[in-house]
Amino acid sequence: MKFLFVNFIFFLCVWILPADASVKDSREKQSVNPILSQKNLFFQKNTEKTYSWFFDSVITKQELALVPTYFRSRTYGSNLGVRFFTFSPNRAGYYGSFSILNQVLKPYFKVKALYRKTYLNDWKIYFTAEYSNYFQPWYGEGQKGMQSVLPPPEKNTKNWEELHSHRILINQKVLFKKHYPLFYEMGISWIFRQENLAKQKKRYFEDENFPFPEAVVGYDSRDSWENAKKGQYHQLSIGCALRKNNFCRMEGDFRFYLPFHNKAGFAFRGFAGMAFFNELTYSLAYSLGGSKVFRGFPDNRFRGDKIYFTQSELRLDLWKEIISGVLFFEIGEVASFKESFMAPRWNYGMGLRFGFPPSYKIKLRTDFGFSDKESYNITVDFRQAF
Repeated sequence: MKFLFVNFIFFLCVWILPADASVKDSREKQSVNPILSQKNLFFQKNTEKTYSWFFDSVITKQELALVPTYFRSRTYGSNLGVRFFTFSPNRAGYYGSFSILNQVLKPYFKVKALYRKTYLNDWKIYFTAEYSNYFQPWYGEGQKGMQSVLPPPEKNTKNWEELHSHRILINQKVLFKKHYPLFYEMGISWIFRQENLAKQKKRYFEDENFPFPEAVVGYDSRDSWENAKKGQYHQLSIGCALRKNNFCRMEGDFRFYLPFHNKAGFAFRGFAGMAFFNELTYSLAYSLGGSKVFRGFPDNRFRGDKIYFTQSELRLDLWKEIISGVLFFEIGEVASFKESFMAPRWNYGMGLRFGFPPSYKIKLRTDFGFSDKESYNITVDFRQAF
């Protein structure tokens, strides 16, 4: 009941807005929004009678797709799945997807459902529900994990623990674009995590069951959110857990995309975050290692309550938009709530990107990462790392 009440209050101010008001607001901003094209303006003229929140009677044409998915890392090995999604070919409309991922020959899987509604004034409503029973490797928290050095994988020495748990994440948020390229976002997540004591020797972290509201202000001038080549993306966010031992988390994310040749570009990302009042719970603690950040290290290699890192990539088109190459370098550090930063760790590597038709902007990404004091990591995933 508490969850339903919180969601009702959060969305009350959004759901009572008339849909045709968003059309009027979009008309007033046509002269200042550079994203609008003639095709968008024509589509806008034919959507004045949009009254449904979930499915628009005017926007009846939907594209459907069913695609296989694949993910591989040093920790989890090969993972196969499938994703079904439907989307509107026009600028406004709704997007829905359902995906399932399974670790090959293992009883671990992840299920995720997403719904997103986009209005003509670029307001967006998101709803996401996700369940996973994947185990996670745990190497230690804060500086204890930062200063440790893993043996090479050839020695087959396991010096980490497997954390088995059932995890459910329900997220709802509203994104406002009142003054392009600025955007504002309000959301609330419900986090549930329960360790599976039948598969592990002892309990490592407390169970979680609480809401986490969050507010975001950002700037987005990228030419593409899937494969940006120019522009910037920045956001500042703060969220607080509504539980007995309350804590807050504040973070900043800054990204720059600079083309310096018609077939080459530079991408840079800087990130910093920290906890206030109390330590973060396991699900909300910061992590380095895996397919997105610190690609030269295994998944969940470093964890803590505060973090900083930078990522730098040199991106080169090797054959049109279909095949491209990447050189990357990453450096950063985590620390526990009462610890100070001591010495950063770093990694570097290279990778290939394979674009998928028709736009070739969605990439299959293969990265070969090498760490400073340890071994290597190979990951295969979809979309750019940032």
